[in-house]
Amino acid sequence: MTPVRPTDKSLQHSSRDAAAYAVMMGTGETYLSAYALFLNATPPQIGLLASLPPLIGSFAQILSAWLGRLTGLRKPLIVAGAATQALAWLPIALLPLAVPALAVPCLIVSTVVYQCGAHFATPQWASLM
Repeated sequence: MTPVRPTDKSLQHSSRDAAAYAVMMGTGETYLSAYALFLNATPPQIGLLASLPPLIGSFAQILSAWLGRLTGLRKPLIVAGAATQALAWLPIALLPLAVPALAVPCLIVSTVVYQCGAHFATPQWASLM
């Protein structure tokens, strides 16, 4: 039996990560604007949904880079960003249904949190890869 090399194991994890990312993008993030339209969003609200989350999320990258340099730890920062990103789907899915009067603002704020989690993990993940 051939022993599994650390690089082989790392490549397997990278492939699984890529597949999970593709599923997340293809089944979730791509349809946020359609979800907003379903919630009767106005054109300016759609514009905010498309532009505000990545803009605010980009500041999370700066924070992540600073914390990574300060602490020297990557994995806890990656896990924190990924957990934030994953948990943000709960309010994205539930808040607009629970509070219909504020459905679109709740969606926009939840999407900002989602993007902040994604952008927070990205510098550390990229340096690890």
